[in-house]
Amino acid sequence: MKTHLTYLLLLITLSVSAQYNWDNLGLLEETQVNELYTFQSLRLYPILANQVFEQAHQNVGNYVTLKEALEQDKVLITEMSAIIPTATPTNGTTGEESQQIVRGGARVNTLFIENTSMDTIYLMAGEVIKGGKQNRVIAQDVLIPPSNGEKVDLSVFCVEHGRWSYSDNDNDGIPASFGIISNATTVQTTKVIDTEKDQSKVWDSVRGVMSKNDAVSGTGTYTALEDAEEFKAELNGYLAHFENFASSFDNMIGVVVVCGSNIVCLDMFATKELFRKEFSGLLISYATEAITNGEDVKIFRAEVVKYLDKVLNDEDSQEEIVEQSGKIFKSGKTKMHVRYY
Repeated sequence: MKTHLTYLLLLITLSVSAQYNWDNLGLLEETQVNELYTFQSLRLYPILANQVFEQAHQNVGNYVTLKEALEQDKVLITEMSAIIPTATPTNGTTGEESQQIVRGGARVNTLFIENTSMDTIYLMAGEVIKGGKQNRVIAQDVLIPPSNGEKVDLSVFCVEHGRWSYSDNDNDGIPASFGIISNATTVQTTKVIDTEKDQSKVWDSVRGVMSKNDAVSGTGTYTALEDAEEFKAELNGYLAHFENFASSFDNMIGVVVVCGSNIVCLDMFATKELFRKEFSGLLISYATEAITNGEDVKIFRAEVVKYLDKVLNDEDSQEEIVEQSGKIFKSGKTKMHVRYY
């Protein structure tokens, strides 16, 4: 009994002490960031975790990302007919909340998702999927466990205003499904998704990004960036520079993103493995923000520390502060992803 009590107290101590705070997380010194992690309009500040934080999160699952799931045929995402009864909502979304816009017998802001594997799949807000009657962006972080043949609701926003029909080459002749993950949306668009949750404002943000990058599309799709030559050339420079960033430190669980004279966002994850898996998509988002709205970097470490103080100083008020301009995604009581703008 004494052994069990000691173990329980140890677990409680780890749970309490291993929070997203300054006791467990830290930043690099300025010189390292200036030399290694700055490229044109983008600077990335690695967030490093101590052993207490890592040990407390060691049992967090090794989830499959949406990109991996689509590439390995572990997930099926399809349109939802407006006349089909609402399936099991994801992440607490109600049927009423998901029925925002209906076009031609299908819901714009809700899709069906079926996990056809035995893995749990992690979807992150801001990831763009191509297919269906129009390209969409994931509206919220969510974990999708094995579905056992059951379809569940997936909240999305449209990022292709001018199309509402299946294209001829959708997913090898299966037009109802989404088979490709595209670029993640720019940070400002993802901020609209996370904090505004408004389809019209998402469309406005997409139009702004397209216009600034000369990305022409007859349907106004965000994925037109893939064909904008000047943008692609700039993006490739960023991707090459930061290619090995996520593996630079064995204990990196997040990043503070600086574009020009602005600290644009903070992303932190429960484990270094989850951060590494998601970083390639996040980097596209960060780089797109820098290309679209950036200038020479003018923010330095002292300002980043002040920015982080808002989030890391007081665990009791952390959720309230973050949710004013960001989001915290939890699995049970575990904070899986903290994003702050």
